[in-house]
Amino acid sequence: MATRIVLVEDHGLIAGTVTTALTAEGFDVEVVRPTAPRELAAAVLERDPDLVLLDLDLGPWGDATPLVEPLRDAGAPVLMVTGVTDPVRRAGCIAAGAVGVVDKSVGFEGLLAAIERVLERGTVLSEPERQEQLALLREHQRDRRATLAPFERLTAREAEVLGELMAGHTVDQIAAAGVVSIATVRTQVRSILAKLEVSSQIAATGRAREAGWVPPQERAEDR
Repeated sequence: MATRIVLVEDHGLIAGTVTTALTAEGFDVEVVRPTAPRELAAAVLERDPDLVLLDLDLGPWGDATPLVEPLRDAGAPVLMVTGVTDPVRRAGCIAAGAVGVVDKSVGFEGLLAAIERVLERGTVLSEPERQEQLALLREHQRDRRATLAPFERLTAREAEVLGELMAGHTVDQIAAAGVVSIATVRTQVRSILAKLEVSSQIAATGRAREAGWVPPQERAEDR
């Protein structure tokens, strides 16, 4: 019985080319086009794959990393196939349970070699290579926590005010929108500057953007 491979790829031409090539190698290949994460996971598992080839970036559906764990837990090994070069994102795939990450630049022969290794050994990576990836991710997470630590000291209202400043609103506008006095907002701004150890509103918003800090208003919109 042929090995069943499910390919999740948002680029039609790539999906067609890979499917044709793998079919010629004797694999049973089905393509699943990206949809909402829960629906996509169900569609993949419905096909009872021996291996899932998952593109890391699924176009409008975004980062595919959250799909790795539920697929793995359901017994479907996941091999990431991507053009993403960010080592942290790739390490995140391994931490989530992917059996390896294959760069699209290696071409079909490289992909085929990775598939054969997974089918033979259950993974692309050796254990030292896997641990190296996990260590890289842990180091990044430590650095990220250190970068964001000053923002954790902000009160909920101060975080909102900083978000408003980042959006280009003035103190007067923030006060009017919050139905509070201008003096109150100025006090909150001074507290923000002190906690972030900067001397101006411009420096505060610049530090927030550089740190990749997301205002609570934007986090609420993403939910």
